[in-house]
Amino acid sequence: MKSLLPVDKIALKRLESSIKRVSSSAGILLIGVDTKELAEEFSIYLNKNHKLLTFNFGNEILSTLAYDDYYNNTDFFLVNIYSKNNEREMINHLQFQRDFIPEKKIKLVVILSNPNLEYLKVEAGDLYSTAKFSHSFIDHSYKNEFMLDDTKLQNAIKKYEDYCKQDVQHQHILYELISEIANEANSSANYKLSLKYLEKSLAHTENQKEKIAQVYSNLGTVYNTFGEYQKAIKYLTKVLKIQKKLKDNLSESFALYNMGKTYFNIGNYKVSLNYQKDALKIAKKLHNKKLIASIYIMIGALYSLLSQSDVSLQYYDKALKLYKELGDESNIAITFGNIGVIYDEIGKYYQALAYYKESIKKEIKLNNKRGIAISLDNIGGIYHKLGDFQTALKYHNDSLQMHTEMQNKAFISNNLVNISTIYLSLDDSSTALTYAQKSLDIAKELNSQKILANSFNILGEVYLKLKNFNKALKYFRNAKKIYKRLTLQRNMAESIEYIAKVYKEQKDFKSALKYQDNALKIYKIIDTKTDIAASLNNLADIYFDMTLTDKALKFATEALSFTKNSGYIVVEARILLNIAEIYKTLENKKEAKKHFLLSRHLYEAMELEKKIKEINESIKIL
Repeated sequence: MKSLLPVDKIALKRLESSIKRVSSSAGILLIGVDTKELAEEFSIYLNKNHKLLTFNFGNEILSTLAYDDYYNNTDFFLVNIYSKNNEREMINHLQFQRDFIPEKKIKLVVILSNPNLEYLKVEAGDLYSTAKFSHSFIDHSYKNEFMLDDTKLQNAIKKYEDYCKQDVQHQHILYELISEIANEANSSANYKLSLKYLEKSLAHTENQKEKIAQVYSNLGTVYNTFGEYQKAIKYLTKVLKIQKKLKDNLSESFALYNMGKTYFNIGNYKVSLNYQKDALKIAKKLHNKKLIASIYIMIGALYSLLSQSDVSLQYYDKALKLYKELGDESNIAITFGNIGVIYDEIGKYYQALAYYKESIKKEIKLNNKRGIAISLDNIGGIYHKLGDFQTALKYHNDSLQMHTEMQNKAFISNNLVNISTIYLSLDDSSTALTYAQKSLDIAKELNSQKILANSFNILGEVYLKLKNFNKALKYFRNAKKIYKRLTLQRNMAESIEYIAKVYKEQKDFKSALKYQDNALKIYKIIDTKTDIAASLNNLADIYFDMTLTDKALKFATEALSFTKNSGYIVVEARILLNIAEIYKTLENKKEAKKHFLLSRHLYEAMELEKKIKEINESIKIL
């Protein structure tokens, strides 16, 4: 069942256990799905692995099995009613004829749509209450279905080339045609081509200040996208000077917004926020809804980085409302992605995934290559946290390929960091190091402190795994210094936490506790539950190594309470394993075995064979 998340594979195991139990008696089992493909995958899987039988059925499934002599009550049956036109009618008949199940010893698995499973719970409560199993499954299969279209760009180039063949040419027409190519190239994420034609358009401005300012503005935007921030600032500074002289308030506001965006990418958030506030004052006076919404997005992103999630969401909601009024699908897609980031950061991964998927759907429709690449990376990050490492790698690698084609260095560096993190989870330190080093090489080319700090941090993680503690400590300290300067609380806490891990490995428990306590304090202030859970578990690790097992158990148990229903099974598995080891030390074999098995259950769902083998060995010697 490749389409399922690890957490759903655990539900699948419960389904299989239920089938074994029901096979000697009677009962109905309900499987909710969200796609035709997943319904078919379940049918094939259950036919193959549990020998469930399919049969021809009409609306009255239970009466067919009850009264047709062809069907044997020792058999276990399967019906797939997903996407049937009369699915609701079939559910109603299941409710009315439910008494056939115990009377005729019917054993039946029903595959239906998730909305109709919810309908069954409400409208067929008597039947639902007797169900031996019920679960809503989501199709998480990886589908790379987008085809990028550059027809508009090719048409713009052809128009320009055809005009150049004419005997008489006019400067203003050449300017318009070249500008159209530059704009379409930018929309198609062909930034090098866009730069080429923007520079070419300068020769046809006829020295008109408005046109020169527009070209400079576009050059600033493209260089910002490229990660060449100093060039972006140079051109945007020129734009501001021209627009102030021309008293073009709208263009000035837009230039202030772009300048703020550039300083955001550099990591100078205070300056960025000042530019956005100045831009917002002018945009509000002009009642320009689109620009106001764009500024709200940037202010929201700033507050997100500063770990003020509630304030950030308020700005995103205001932006989304304006974009919906304008029918601006492109920016609605961007806003969905930004809202997803907030839910991602506060540990609400399923909500984040829903927003990311809505965002990418719109980006694909709009043929927005850059937006698609960003969404792919975001989705990959969620699958990593949910323990589906191979799916995560597919998303990150596709994102990396697209960003590489676009030469978006900032995004390439972040992609490489994310891929390196997954290889660390897979215990492949060598590959993780390769990606981490590449990310640092690119980060050094950019003038972005945050991207540099991210690369330092991942290299610290790799060297910690490789037990090169001096190098690890150097990189973590470098990252922490930058994050502190940028006032990025969550990132700084992460670096502090890793410094604590280094000290723990070096048996400097006093320093380890000091740093870990500091990290936990920050996580509690910004209230990120999954971070708090991981931090408490790290404290348990330190106390365990200090042979203070009672304290270790206290913190590990508290950590476990934070992971419930989060879906973050990577951390939950680690905590359960810690608790098992603590009970083993306390010679409580019953509790140790229980927690080893619970942990193994999660590692099996994540398909981490090395961990499973280690746990099996621990259980053997109990």
